[in-house]
Amino acid sequence: MIFLEPSFLALAVAFIAVTAWPMPEAWFRLVLGGFSLAFLALCLGPAQIALLGGFVATGFVATYLARRQGWRAAGPGLVVILAEFALVKTAGLLPLPVDLAGAAGVLGLAYVLARMVHLLVDTASDPGGTPPVTAGRYLLFTLNFLTFLSGPLQRWPDHLAAMADRQPAGEAARLAALGRILLGYVKILFALPLCDALHDWLVLQATAPVIAGIDLGALAARLLGPEGPGVAAVSFHIMAATIFPIRLYLNFSAYMDVVIGIGRLAGLRVPENFDHPFRADCLLDFWTRWHITMSRWYQDYVFTPLVTALHRRWPSPRAMELQAMAGTFVTFLVVGLWHDVSLRFLAIGLLIGLGMIWNRGWRWGLRAALGTGGWRRLKARGWYRAVSAVSAYLFLSGFVAAFTWLYGGAPMPDIAPGPLAVLALLPAALWVLAGGLVWRAGSAWMDGRFVPRRVSPRACFGFAVAICALVMVAALKSEPIPEFIYAGF
Repeated sequence: MIFLEPSFLALAVAFIAVTAWPMPEAWFRLVLGGFSLAFLALCLGPAQIALLGGFVATGFVATYLARRQGWRAAGPGLVVILAEFALVKTAGLLPLPVDLAGAAGVLGLAYVLARMVHLLVDTASDPGGTPPVTAGRYLLFTLNFLTFLSGPLQRWPDHLAAMADRQPAGEAARLAALGRILLGYVKILFALPLCDALHDWLVLQATAPVIAGIDLGALAARLLGPEGPGVAAVSFHIMAATIFPIRLYLNFSAYMDVVIGIGRLAGLRVPENFDHPFRADCLLDFWTRWHITMSRWYQDYVFTPLVTALHRRWPSPRAMELQAMAGTFVTFLVVGLWHDVSLRFLAIGLLIGLGMIWNRGWRWGLRAALGTGGWRRLKARGWYRAVSAVSAYLFLSGFVAAFTWLYGGAPMPDIAPGPLAVLALLPAALWVLAGGLVWRAGSAWMDGRFVPRRVSPRACFGFAVAICALVMVAALKSEPIPEFIYAGF
């Protein structure tokens, strides 16, 4: 895990110490730029740094020209940037004369691309309204070490405002920031191992389902016939798959907690990236709470332009929902390719896009059948929200289970498609419902637990000591610390 490595910890402590004092904005930019370059030197090799430098330089030149020539320069620049990104992402798959495979693992490249595209498109669309771009500020915007690896994606005006308004953190802000960092380390060192242990136990039950001396496979065979053990295995596989979204959330949000906390200790406003995604009532709601800054980026730069273009071509109000479905589907195809230019991630985007279309179509059909008022009353009912939430989570979990069967090396279940296969979802649905209730109650209880009611130097010192203790625990652990999954994108 990157933020548990001694080099990152030393860099973060030095950055916090230096930025604890008031300084002019220009000096702070120099400090942040210097630490960002040091971070890149720690994370990347010479070939990767050279490739990243060329990539960012292309984006700056395109943005500089777009301010003067609009889309005449921005259009070709955008094509070149996307082509460079695709080339690097597929370097290991193409028979290229130049070996880019060693440079293809540039961490954070997709997030750098997102910032570059955002600034280029906004500058071309409104050259006079977008704040001017200089080379130094462009480098700091795209390569800021706090947001380099996996966001949050801060927009250009917000980035400039955060730099201009920066002040050393006060005592209350320091305490809240330290509590946020502490929460991140608790997630990665304690919550994640518990999730892994539960996942491994469920996978073991899928192969040999014996609990408290009861052979569930034999019991299923008695009740359901020869396919009973297969139904039990599928149920446990899906229950194991339900752990993966939580594991991914803990892994990703822990990193966000740490970098947001470091930013706030330095007096910087860093946007939030999660809003309790597992309190969502449906898939559409889930994607507005998960990786918020990236979801809004896709909405602004993929979904909205595409749906607007479709509506201009076919302006019928009756077609608007179908146009929104088409925009949603294409957006998630782009999401898959953004993670990795490969057929595997294209398939991931395809499946999630189909789930989102189903969610939109279901909502559209109910609104048409019940009317707007009836739809709102149904949506407000607790039982409907619970069924909708469980269905959404089961879709995500079933998708993960299918992916592990196809690509992850998990054994395919010995069960034929049919009514019995549907029975495998029943235990998983009850599992998700119970787990969702526990998660919602637990997350509500956790809100604010890492921020004491009284602000005092003693509380700040106590949080700092707790963070140091957790770092020491990480150093002494014999088991490997989980890798930060999103850094690879």
